[in-house]
Amino acid sequence: MPFSFCCFFSYGRILELSADFGHIRHRYLLLASGGLFAAGVYWSIATRVDLRNITSFLNAAAIVLVAISLVNILAYSFRSETPSIGEVVDKSVRPTDLGTLPADLGTLPDIYYIILDAYASSQNLKGNFGFDNQQFTDFLTEKGFYIAPESHSNYTNTTLSLASSLNIGYLDYLADVIPGDSKDPSVLTKVIQEDRVSGFLRSQGYQIVHFRTLWESRKADEDGDGDLYFGCEKKGLAGIGENEFILSLVGQTLLEPFLSRIGVTHTGLYSKFMCELSNLAKVAKVDGPKFVFAHVSAPHPPFVIDRNGERVPDSST
Repeated sequence: MPFSFCCFFSYGRILELSADFGHIRHRYLLLASGGLFAAGVYWSIATRVDLRNITSFLNAAAIVLVAISLVNILAYSFRSETPSIGEVVDKSVRPTDLGTLPADLGTLPDIYYIILDAYASSQNLKGNFGFDNQQFTDFLTEKGFYIAPESHSNYTNTTLSLASSLNIGYLDYLADVIPGDSKDPSVLTKVIQEDRVSGFLRSQGYQIVHFRTLWESRKADEDGDGDLYFGCEKKGLAGIGENEFILSLVGQTLLEPFLSRIGVTHTGLYSKFMCELSNLAKVAKVDGPKFVFAHVSAPHPPFVIDRNGERVPDSST
């Protein structure tokens, strides 16, 4: 039985490793993994060999592994070296005060900061995916937008990039207040929630609009004061198809090709993205001035949308 569970939960990992030697299609790997899984179940039921010693050993090994994880979790929860957001701000080397907006600016313009997560440059899209994005960039240029031709992200991680851009500065100062081996994202999350751009715009009379609850710092109360939320994140069981942990876990099991085939794992992400695009249009009706911080989930992997906005079918079976 342990061998069968190993086959069940290692499916995704084997599929990933196979990419180094030429991608194995689901149908072939399913036959092999499914056969081993069934053989393991049959053998554990039909065998007359006394499995109590093996079972005891595996149970003990499982307990040790769980105990190690619990120790790490507790150590992480109770450690005191992670600084508070106040300590980070106090020790940070931030840009000079942003001051105030010019008095003669007239009607304050709405500001949209739209992050299409993992959206590649035109050069990368053409060189790595064979997709010519010229029509889209030409359209933006004709509408008065400026396209930075040689631009690239300041950081390779979304949280780091947002913490930097929304605070108008690099994050070098964090190296002085966060331990070098720390993997705690909570400080960066707080830096984004308490970002200088939103704080400045609030002081100038702007309404802040969010698309991710993770980045909200001033949720609207019963009187409507605070930031507005226009995202499409679902709660409870309804959000399982959008939960990154659940998707990652399912993606490592024998269930992944079946759930992908019937759309369970991708439909939730596709619906969320289409909802976010729809809500971007609705935000325009909110009275200004407003700062719209729209962190949109696509085209970040897994790729669930094609060039025409349709849901990508699972073609790897």
